[in-house]
Amino acid sequence: FCPPRLPKCVCSASKEIEILTRKPIVPTEAEIEENPRARSAKLRACLKLT
Repeated sequence: FCPPRLPKCVCSASKEIEILTRKPIVPTEAEIEENPRARSAKLRACLKLT
């Protein structure tokens, strides 16, 4: 794997995951009203390629 400080991949590694959501999905106001514990929830999604 490439060092994190490099701006570009130099090792030609294949992707292991594909990110499906750029930003975390947060609950709607209606969902928070129905379930107050959902207020802090953040959903992130990716797809495993290997």
